[in-house]
Amino acid sequence: MSDGKPGRRCAMTAEPLNPFLVDEREARRLLGNVSAKSMFNWRSCAGLPFVKCGSRVMYTPADLAAWVERQKQKGGRQ
Repeated sequence: MSDGKPGRRCAMTAEPLNPFLVDEREARRLLGNVSAKSMFNWRSCAGLPFVKCGSRVMYTPADLAAWVERQKQKGGRQ
């Protein structure tokens, strides 16, 4: 795609953006559309990592994925 100036190109990418931080609504969606209460409980009791940005609670997608991996249970009796 050209921007109208000779020798210059405007590149369009189809790659999705990977945000550094996501808000609580997006984090809830990434974790399977869980409730706000579940997120609060997981932060408070289950060690769900989060970042405070002023009054906002934010999450890194990498931390969410790592937390899910730590929550995995082995099969068998519990």
